[in-house]
This record gives sequence, C-alpha cells and structure tokens, in this order.
Amino acid sequence: MTITIDKRLLAVIGVIFLTLGVFFAVKKALPLFSKESVSGIRVTASPQAKVFIDGEQKGETTLEIDTLKPGEYLLKTVSLENEKASWAGKVRLTTGTMTIVNRELNSDETLSSGETIYLEKINGDKAEITITGNTDGISSELDNSDQAIVPNVFKNVSVGEHEIKLSKDGYATKKISTKTLAGYRSVIHAQIGLSSLTASPSGTLTPASPSGGPAEEMEKPYIIVKNTPTGWLRVRSSPSLSATESAKINPGEKYSLLEENDGWIKIKLNDGSFGYVSISYVSIIK
Repeated sequence: MTITIDKRLLAVIGVIFLTLGVFFAVKKALPLFSKESVSGIRVTASPQAKVFIDGEQKGETTLEIDTLKPGEYLLKTVSLENEKASWAGKVRLTTGTMTIVNRELNSDETLSSGETIYLEKINGDKAEITITGNTDGISSELDNSDQAIVPNVFKNVSVGEHEIKLSKDGYATKKISTKTLAGYRSVIHAQIGLSSLTASPSGTLTPASPSGGPAEEMEKPYIIVKNTPTGWLRVRSSPSLSATESAKINPGEKYSLLEENDGWIKIKLNDGSFGYVSISYVSIIK
C-alpha cells in the first residue's frame, strides 16, 4: 500500500517545527520565563560552595532554581573548602527573570569579589546597564569604550553581549559579562577585592582604620563597615527598613557584632547603645 502525503502538508509541518526550534533556542538563551508569576536564581562560586536561601540550604554551586516567587531573599554562600570563606547578602528576584549571582570567596573578606545581576523592566525598547560598587572611585568601562565612575548608568546600550571592566588603584581588576535585553535595565551590584599586592610584608592584609593608621585589635566577632554609595551607613533602631534612623557610621569603622537577624546585624555603638545595620554593607569577622 502506498501512502501519499501532500507536499503542502509537509511544508506546513516543516514550518511548525522550525518555528518551535527557534522559540526554544531563544527561550534558552534569554533570562526570561514564560510564567510571569515566578522568577529564578543562578548561583556560581569559586571555590565551590554550599548555597543557603533564607537560612535553608538549597544545594551546592553551580545551583539554578527557576520556581521562586519574585521578591527579596537572603542568600549565603559558604566555601566547601573553608567555611570561613563565605558571603551573605540580599538579592532581588524580579518577575519572569533570572537573577545571576557569582562569588569569588576568600577567608579574608577584603580579598573577596563578585557580582549580582538582575533585570528591571523599563519603558521603550532600549536597554540600559546600571552599576553600583562596594567602594568609592571605581572606574567602569563598557566594551573597552564608554567609561564612567561607579555608581553610573549606561543608557541606550545595544541589545546583546557586553563586557564591563571595573578597576581602582589597590584593587584587583574585575571583568563582568552580561547580556542586555530590549526594554530591560541590567542592574549590576559588584564587589571588587583588594589586590594581593596590597598585603603587608608578613603576607597578610592590614586594614586601615578610619584615621588611616593600622586597625586596632578588637574582640571577635565584630563587623567592619564597607564602602557605600552614600559614604556612610545608616543604623536603625530595629531590623527593618521602616525603622527609624538612630545613627550613621562610616566605612572602615569596626563595631562589636551582637547577633544576626534575617539579613540584619545588631551592633554595639561607641556610646554603648545598640542598633541594626544591613548585612550587605558590612564584613563579618569571626
């Protein structure tokens, strides 16, 4: 028995499969989901690390989850080789997109680096890149061309792959690859680490005190305030963004760590009072 298939039917079937192939290829390449009610996160780390989200271990790097609700989460990575090499901070997951987190862990926080990248919807069909850093005076360079001091925004960026170079005297140069999409802003929160050449003759780094001299010894655990976009860090009366401001402290200053509370650190101030600061802007020394 001979089966005859209409050539027009074959053509239609071919177009359908071609269309599906293109759709899935694009979907895989872009950090977007078809389900608008979910978001995702992809975490990489060097060395390999355990990953905790809101205090619950979710696995080890490289870890990818695409079933999370949009919102803010407390992420923590702990090196499998050395538990003292860790990082913790709040990350934002936006609807229908994948947040990218990459960390280069070191037991000395000043040598650690990394970046968090997420997407924000903007008006129009252009693309943008926003960059913030962990210290003042970072120079950012987009595709070996446009330059600006962090924090900054690169507007009207072409859609596609881009490379960003971050540099500052005394710090290790960092390169970040990202992909822009039409109608979205790529938000990059970057941390650059001190260059190993900044080490003292003994081979260990000597953090500077606020006055510029050697850091005083302090009983552990304590925190060191990181550089912030504002040049200071707000202390709140309770662990909440809506809590009143009780004080302002400066980068490089150290305070006794009393407790950790869901992304907040309770510290003791110099006048004997207590307050809370965001874990994202301090280094924890234990």
